[in-house]
Amino acid sequence: MAREQYSVGLDIGTQNIRVVQAKWDESSDAASVIGAVAVPSFGMRKGVIVDIEEAVSSISSALEN
Repeated sequence: MAREQYSVGLDIGTQNIRVVQAKWDESSDAASVIGAVAVPSFGMRKGVIVDIEEAVSSISSALEN
């Protein structure tokens, strides 16, 4: 039996942090999105982390959702 394969994408931006999870289907060689979330980003300014605790909290919140 083949193992299920998943992929996760993480986009850390100044305004939002986005996470998407996809499951790969080997028979059709395609991916199906099984989850996606966007949360407000804190601790970032102009693409640079200015408050590491706030940034980590935002990323953790996105991953938990």
